[in-house]
Amino acid sequence: MGARRVRLHPRPSASLQHQGGEQFLGDQRSVRSQRSDQQSPDQNTLNPYSVAPWVIGVAAGCKTVPDPTISKIHCADQTGQNRDAVLADFSSRGIPGDPLYHPDVTAPGVHIVSTRASTGTVLNVSDANHDLNLTSTCAIGAANAPYYTCASGTSMATPHVVGVVALMQEAAGGGLSPDKVAQVLTQTARPLPEFGLWEVGAGYVDALAAVNAVRR
Repeated sequence: MGARRVRLHPRPSASLQHQGGEQFLGDQRSVRSQRSDQQSPDQNTLNPYSVAPWVIGVAAGCKTVPDPTISKIHCADQTGQNRDAVLADFSSRGIPGDPLYHPDVTAPGVHIVSTRASTGTVLNVSDANHDLNLTSTCAIGAANAPYYTCASGTSMATPHVVGVVALMQEAAGGGLSPDKVAQVLTQTARPLPEFGLWEVGAGYVDALAAVNAVRR
């Protein structure tokens, strides 16, 4: 398969600053997808940058496709029962009743498999007992362990949203403004009625629905 490159902005800007989240670009100003950062289920634990008007705040959710080979750690309610497509127990929350201070959408952020760097430090050291047990937790075979690893966190949820936005821009011919991107992501997200706006935002991001909504 050939590689596809999606240009998200007509020209680079020297003024863009990385603020701890994965960034993507709009027409005349930047918009960033921001991880929650503090990794706490308590109220009012969102990174302040996540509520800025040019930022899409992302909560960490559990995977929506059940897989009996993968651990359910982080994805059970207080009774120990798993609720698929739910908020991870560590994901940062906003403020109940506040119209601004909440995530915008939720994306997969538990036991996410990605490529492994040959050098560097281990991600999620505090969660190492879960994430580093690659075979039972993340279904990574021994032959692939040198090349792949997995981690949990809003840092793993955020790139999912960045990828969805890239697909949206490609489908729309690269002309989506930051406001339009945010509008489509939130309007096409799948509601999570068991949770509040301050916990999950508009709901679980729906890549197919978002792309179809902007397709030219």
